[in-house]
Amino acid sequence: MPKVNINGKDYDAREEEFEIFREEWSEYRLLSGGRLRLKTVVQKILQVLDEDGKALMDEQGESVMFVKHGSIISSTR
Repeated sequence: MPKVNINGKDYDAREEEFEIFREEWSEYRLLSGGRLRLKTVVQKILQVLDEDGKALMDEQGESVMFVKHGSIISSTR
C-alpha cells in the first residue's frame, strides 16, 4: 500500500482506478505571434486514508487525494 506524507505525518493511501472522461487543451496566443497549447494529464490518483482505513477528510469535508500528473506542451510560430 502506498504511503503519503502530509505535514510530517505518514498516511496510507489507496490507488484509485479511473478512466479518462475528457482532457482539454488550454491555448495561449503569444504577443510575438506564436501559439502555446498546454494540457495536464493525470497519471495516478491516490485516496489518502485515515487511521481507520477510511477516506481522510479535510476541514471542509472534502476527501484528501494526491494526483500524480504531467504536462504536455505544444507551440507553434
